Amino acid sequence: MPDAEGYVSIAQGHIEQVHKPFSNRFLHPTFARMIANATGMRIDQAFLLIAVVVVTLFASVVAAILNQTTHSFVLTAALLCTPFLNDVLMLIYLPDLIHAAVTGLFFLLLLRGSYRTSLLVLLMLVLIRESTVLLSMIVVLVSLRSKKGFALQVIGVTVVGLVITSFVTRRALPNIHGMSEGMYMLLKIPFNFAKNICGAVFVSDTLARLRPTSEPAVTLHLPSWLPLGQLHKAGFSGFSATGPLTTLSTWLTQFGIAPTLVTIEMIRKRRPTLSHTPAWMFIALIYGLFSFYIGPCLGAAVVRLVGYGWPAFLLAAPALLIGRYRIDKRTGVTLLVLQVLTCLLPIFEQIWGDDNRVLLTVIALAIPLQLAAIMIYRKLPPLGSMESGDAPRPQSATSSSSGKSAPAPT
Repeated sequence: MPDAEGYVSIAQGHIEQVHKPFSNRFLHPTFARMIANATGMRIDQAFLLIAVVVVTLFASVVAAILNQTTHSFVLTAALLCTPFLNDVLMLIYLPDLIHAAVTGLFFLLLLRGSYRTSLLVLLMLVLIRESTVLLSMIVVLVSLRSKKGFALQVIGVTVVGLVITSFVTRRALPNIHGMSEGMYMLLKIPFNFAKNICGAVFVSDTLARLRPTSEPAVTLHLPSWLPLGQLHKAGFSGFSATGPLTTLSTWLTQFGIAPTLVTIEMIRKRRPTLSHTPAWMFIALIYGLFSFYIGPCLGAAVVRLVGYGWPAFLLAAPALLIGRYRIDKRTGVTLLVLQVLTCLLPIFEQIWGDDNRVLLTVIALAIPLQLAAIMIYRKLPPLGSMESGDAPRPQSATSSSSGKSAPAPT
């Protein structure tokens, strides 16, 4: 059952017909069902209304955070010109867009010190998508040293969310392989790594029943004693460049030049100064970078999954770089132009399709733009490390705002 059909089934009250893990993401379609029942709308109209509301919320939250940390409307507008936003808008039945908007609200609350309210938002995130557990883990690890009380509260809220999810989905179908959730996730990573990073395509008899494929070149009969549910055979179909090209194209264009600059800054530059980075920004960076780079290993929808890295590049990256480097107006405009141009390249895939030749063209055009950004970045004069709440204002700013986070409850 395709993802969208599963979410529509949940909205129609038939969660028992939906396989896990899709049934775990029940809150978004539940909202659609509530709106449809209250207004008399069709289910598809309810999903569309939710999409309009949450994209407005997403843009508003990003603008609010960047206004407090960078004080630049132009920068905000440029960063919102990202393929990520277009991609999630095209998939109104999926939870990606509402998850992004609520995640942005979570970071805004952290920035403003509203920790108790952020716990309620975190609970909503867990019910929207179970992968929020990753965000919870990072929040806990970052908070343990100075905000132990908040860290314990995050653990409690996450557990409550998972218990609620387990109760609501008790009648849902197991995953299509009929194996445990833990084993499913364990095997999912190497399977997709092989396909989307290495180009090695493997198939299984459970997937073949849903999407018939040609007979694999090599077939392996799996031992019956392994806890693999209904998975009995796995095969190797050969190599395909489409997966790796899609991954590379997405990494180079999904968020423009921001991932390249942030990755270099984190790895090669002043990494020790991360200890002085505000907690909300550190969480956004770690969660975003991890989601960005691990995304291709989590499923076939590479563009969507890489998109979960957006907090690192739309929220944290601008404040991080402005807080560390002196960026004059000319340099800033040049970087913004490179950012927008890089983000526009996926238009070629929408016009001509995403076959390998188009993907190679996009990659070939993106690399010079990325190299130009790196050359400019390497020449930026340091401004000094951040040791308090927000990044310092750009040099052209005319007013000030501390933006420091309030202490967390303990």
